[in-house]
Amino acid sequence: SAKFVKDIRKTKDQFPDAELTADTAGLMGTNKTTVSIDVIGKNDDDIKKAADKVKEKISSIDGILKVESNDQNTKPTVTIQVDSKVANAQEISQSIYAMIKPAVIGSIKIDGRTTAVKLGALKEIQTADDLKNLQLMTPNGPVALSSIAKVEESQEQGTIFTKDGHHYLQVTAQVNPDKMVDVAGKIQQQLVTWSKDNTFAKGISAELTGSSMQSSDQLGELAKLAMFSIGIVFMILLVTLKSFRASIAILISLPLAAIGSLLGLVVTNSSINISSGIGMLMLVGIVVTNAIVLVDRIRHNEERMSIREAILEAGTVRLRPILMTALATVFAMLPLLFAHESAMSLNLVSKGLAVVVIFGLIVSTLLTLIVIPTFYELFHFRKAKKQRLQANQVEGTISQ
Repeated sequence: SAKFVKDIRKTKDQFPDAELTADTAGLMGTNKTTVSIDVIGKNDDDIKKAADKVKEKISSIDGILKVESNDQNTKPTVTIQVDSKVANAQEISQSIYAMIKPAVIGSIKIDGRTTAVKLGALKEIQTADDLKNLQLMTPNGPVALSSIAKVEESQEQGTIFTKDGHHYLQVTAQVNPDKMVDVAGKIQQQLVTWSKDNTFAKGISAELTGSSMQSSDQLGELAKLAMFSIGIVFMILLVTLKSFRASIAILISLPLAAIGSLLGLVVTNSSINISSGIGMLMLVGIVVTNAIVLVDRIRHNEERMSIREAILEAGTVRLRPILMTALATVFAMLPLLFAHESAMSLNLVSKGLAVVVIFGLIVSTLLTLIVIPTFYELFHFRKAKKQRLQANQVEGTISQ
């Protein structure tokens, strides 16, 4: 689909008087990532000026592909302002309507189908000048519309948007999905700066809406779910291991995974999005397995060895299965890492998820073999110190 869209975009030069757009779409609609800024105020002119400033300022931000606003949805309008001293506006309106509107006078059946029959308008109006020269009947006789009313042409908005009782214009920027969070952050900083510098007229305000706000809300929800998941894992560890210190030692693998995930996002120049957030949530369950395998062996060895010997033996024996499980997961994620973005129609499963899981698992696995044993012995430092002193005394006795 991405290749097809690319080919279509190449044909836009064939249509110089039209704007041609083409985008891929999935089950949830067009695959577009947008940031919207609502410019709110009481004065339409000030709102328009503020919206134009916003469009000009954000168009230079890296990652923004296209900027537009809903004030571009205008239509040509003719306004007739009747002189109340000369004629009645309602009567003039009815007369104009009767003259320029075709009238339905009946229906006729042709080939079994009923078709309405309309009587053509008394006067065909093509331009505003035709409307000005329209002859209307008044108590003083027929007169031209221009002699009793002011006729003006203008471009008016096709739709009027309101929020909290105030008119507003919405500036919409199409954003590169990989830079969504960065772009939203820069725009939010700009909005705060503009508010402090009084860039907008008095009574005008601007706020960030659209996909960026949805992404922020969803990331917040994922963070809450991650904390809840960590709590569940901790409770399971307490119940099964019956040791608070061993459970904490295992959970130390989670910060190590977070370090690896953030490092992966920096290395691949990816931003934090919903996909990478889901990947971090997945890591809560994936990463602790290696630590559990290692700590469980250490606790088993403690029944017949000192803590230091138990750790060394567990590291040697458990190294192979830990590396096997980690590499199996990493290689299973590689296809997702190199898959084309167009293949991910829902934008929930993308490169970010693979980056977070792969880098988080690699870093946590390597550091788990060093950090977890270290912290485990530190958590039992009194027992370990006592065992070393006893071992030294035994060695001293034997040497004597």
